[in-house]
Amino acid sequence: MSEIKRRDFLKTTIAGIAAGTMLKTSGFAEETAIPEIAQTTKPLPDIPTCDSMRSVVMTHKFGDLYSLPGLTNQWGCAQAAMDAVAVRSIAFPPFAQGEMNVAPLGAGGELLTGVLYVDEEYFAATKTPIEFVWQPDRIERKTRYKDLEITSVTIVPFKTMTVAVKFNVKNLSNQRRKTQIN
Repeated sequence: MSEIKRRDFLKTTIAGIAAGTMLKTSGFAEETAIPEIAQTTKPLPDIPTCDSMRSVVMTHKFGDLYSLPGLTNQWGCAQAAMDAVAVRSIAFPPFAQGEMNVAPLGAGGELLTGVLYVDEEYFAATKTPIEFVWQPDRIERKTRYKDLEITSVTIVPFKTMTVAVKFNVKNLSNQRRKTQIN
């Protein structure tokens, strides 16, 4: 590959600036790239809040390539796992939880903590979709499985070397029975 010459660099840069200027003055400037987003979004506040930085609902289905949301404080970090309640990649130096198991005979896989079992079945193996919502101070997860609604909130508290997960399980079959009786 030949080296780029100064003259070619300047020509390309000026062409890019000129194209940007022409696009601003044409009819393209009035149109929004994605009109449905432009209509539904509210103006951002002057000082950001946790709610204003909240992500959209990210639904993970089995087999999706997906970067799981993580949290950090001034001492370490943790990441939500592909589970309704589990946590992975916990790192509070000098302590850390690695990505791969170093057990004998090459037993590989993620190292998770706090995994969920429902009726003696590993939840992640059920391939149930999980909704993730990231905020700067927490990760919220929600899923439905076998007439159960499972929600969790994961936090990395300020100035601590800890991760906390609060989860709730709601039986949806009892609610259905009540509506059928009434």
